[in-house]
Amino acid sequence: MTALDPPALYIGHAREMTVVSTRPLKVERGGARTYRWGRVAEIVPGPGAPPLGFTPAHQMLVLSFALYLIAAGVAVATGSMWAYLPALAATVALIRSARLEGRRIKPGTITPPEPDSLVLVAPEDRNDLWSAIQVGKRICGTLPALAGMVDTHNAERLLASALFDVARVLGQRQEVRGLLNELRRQGHHGLPPDSPALRKMKEQKDRLKRALSDLDADVARKIAGLKATDAAGLNFLREREIHRMTSRVDQTLASLTSADHAGMPDSGLELADEMAAVLAVYQELNERYGAGS
Repeated sequence: MTALDPPALYIGHAREMTVVSTRPLKVERGGARTYRWGRVAEIVPGPGAPPLGFTPAHQMLVLSFALYLIAAGVAVATGSMWAYLPALAATVALIRSARLEGRRIKPGTITPPEPDSLVLVAPEDRNDLWSAIQVGKRICGTLPALAGMVDTHNAERLLASALFDVARVLGQRQEVRGLLNELRRQGHHGLPPDSPALRKMKEQKDRLKRALSDLDADVARKIAGLKATDAAGLNFLREREIHRMTSRVDQTLASLTSADHAGMPDSGLELADEMAAVLAVYQELNERYGAGS
C-alpha cells in the first residue's frame, strides 16, 4: 500500500450502531478519530486528534482575547461608550472561537452515506463484525513480512472486500432476525387455527428460521476463512523463523565436526611446542655456560 491509496472500506463505531461503507463517513456536530490500517479506515467519535500548530479556531481565540483586553482598557481609560463596541465585538468573536474548539472536542455523530452503507445495531451482529475486524488487523500486520511472496497491495484490497462481505451478510441476518421477531409477536387475533392468514404466517416463520440458520452458517464460514488466512500467515512466518534458526544450528554443528578440524592447526599445541623448544634451548645454554660462570 502506498500513501496514495485511499481506504477501500470505512467502519464507524458509534455507541448505538456500527456503520460500514465503501464511501467516506461524515461526522457531524463534533469530532472523531480515524485509525487507518491497510485499506480500512475506522472512525470512532470522540475528541478529535490534537491539531498541529495554531488552528483557525486557536488564532481567533487568541486574537479575540487580545482585542477584548485592548478595547476594554481603552474604554475604561477614556470613559467613552463607543469604545465598548470593539470590546463587545471581541466578546462575540471569543464566544464563536470557543464554540469552534468545543465542537472539535465534543464526540460527533456518524452519518451513514446512502445507499452504499450498512448499519448494524444488534449486539450479536456488531460483536461478530468486531471479531472479524480483529482477525483482519492481524492479517494486515503479517503482510509486510510476506512482501515479495504475495501482492500486498492486492491482499489489502481483498481483505477490505472480505470484511465488507462479512458486514453485508450480518446486515441480512439482522434484517431476517428482525422480521422473525415481528412475526413471533403477532397473535392469532381470534382467528381459527385453520385460517389462511395464520397458515401463511407459520410458513413464513419456518422460511425465516431456515434463512436465519443459513446466514448463521455463512457468517461462521466467512469468519473461519479469515481465521484460516490469519493462521496460514502466522504459521508461514513461524516456519520461516524455525528454518532460519535450524540453518544456523546446522552451520554451527558443521563447524564443530572433527572432519573440518582434522587439517586445522591447534594454536594451543603450537604455543606449547614453541615454549618447550625455548625451554630446551635455555636449559642447554644454562648447562653449557652456567656451570662455569
